[in-house]
Amino acid sequence: MFGHEKFKAYELSIEFLAVAMQLLNQLPNGNGHIREQLKRAATSIPLNLAEGSGKMGNRDNLRFYAIARGSAMECAQFVMCLY
Repeated sequence: MFGHEKFKAYELSIEFLAVAMQLLNQLPNGNGHIREQLKRAATSIPLNLAEGSGKMGNRDNLRFYAIARGSAMECAQFVMCLY
């Protein structure tokens, strides 16, 4: 098991990614720009958590975790706008 797989945040981000993909499939045609942006942001969360956990320096870890947090905030905004 990799270090990032022990993080609850990583586990939740994988679950959210699955939910986001289902949501994206329900969007009507003509929303390609929203679909792509949400897909990138939702994918960014677990990827940055995994990369951050693999860094040795505390500053490096924090930088990737901050990026993941920003992507999570972006996703939350998209979901709020859709509903």
